[in-house]
Amino acid sequence: MIGAISGDVIGSVFEHNLSKNSHFPLFGDGATFTDDTILTLAVAEAILKKKDYGDTMREFCLRHANRGYGSRFKQWAKSWDNMPSDSFGNGSAMRVAPVGWAFKTLETVLAEAEKSAKPTHNTPEGIKGAKAVAASVYMAREGEVKATIKAYIESAYGYDLSIPYETLRRLGESYNFEPTCEKTVPPAMICFLDSTDYEDAVRKAVSLGWDSDTMACITGGIAEAYYGGVPVEIEERVLSILPPDLKIVVEDFKKQYFGDLRSWAGVCQLCGAFEFISCMAVGYMTSVPGGFVCVGCLQKLGNRDVNIGRVHARDILKKQNHRFCYVCRQQFEPLSDKPLSTKGVCPHCSNSIPAALSATEYLEKRNKLLRRQQHQEWLRGLKNKATGQ
Repeated sequence: MIGAISGDVIGSVFEHNLSKNSHFPLFGDGATFTDDTILTLAVAEAILKKKDYGDTMREFCLRHANRGYGSRFKQWAKSWDNMPSDSFGNGSAMRVAPVGWAFKTLETVLAEAEKSAKPTHNTPEGIKGAKAVAASVYMAREGEVKATIKAYIESAYGYDLSIPYETLRRLGESYNFEPTCEKTVPPAMICFLDSTDYEDAVRKAVSLGWDSDTMACITGGIAEAYYGGVPVEIEERVLSILPPDLKIVVEDFKKQYFGDLRSWAGVCQLCGAFEFISCMAVGYMTSVPGGFVCVGCLQKLGNRDVNIGRVHARDILKKQNHRFCYVCRQQFEPLSDKPLSTKGVCPHCSNSIPAALSATEYLEKRNKLLRRQQHQEWLRGLKNKATGQ
């Protein structure tokens, strides 16, 4: 869900100042959260506390006014008559990401997506857009490959996702500010399908030059699920922008539906390799004074006896005058002779750590992200093996 919110914040700067260039500062002057974030978190709150979607969206809208809501939505929010607004706009799709995370089957996800859409988008197009995005988030989180997600969305909802991203960019003004699900959901999904990681997906969505915050919100929600999370520096910057009441919703939702994997990862201080292993297997044997050493290096040192290798690795780490950075995996000289004084981060990468985080906190968050990403790759590997791809 933080992926959708981050997309909204990043795209907010360009909603009325369009960018056709993907090389823009991620957080430009004035980057903030809009109605996309408010309503996404309203949906999350309704799920967490089993509240009515419509009532919760009204509550959040009135609590956080003047965040760019559409005129029809504001009229609906103030009416309190529980009459649905028959909109076919993209609002139902941009706020639905939490639904894709919270429920255990595709059938339940689709049913809840429709419920979340109906209070304001009680039309076939509005409901279809919400279902398509929620289904994409669910399938991505479950480790489906992009080709499978694309085929399902095209078959189930009739969206054409075969248009190349570069062709979309050349279309330019023909799509500009047409805030309907039909005109927003397919290009947002194409940005995801054409991406290489979370940041690339959001940059592509913004650089189309259309309804940038909503496009990036939809794309970011799917990309987070597929790539296993949002880069730590992006997440922390976004959380620092949110007011306390909204930040609490984010944290509560993460605790409930984005649980930690029971596993461990590290950068080997002898060879620089990144390794992802189970705590219940050999992880406890590879953590030696001075840092982490991969199983491969331990076996080389100990003639395949991991315990002997661990003793040898301890002596080598005490003597070596370099470390491998946990973030970039490049060698660097420690700032002092204390083995853990730099927390495994080189001076260059330490500049990217958000001011609100210590090096230890940053590494803990990044380690969780790496575990989640590795888990997603493992799930996709299983899917490919099962289908013979």
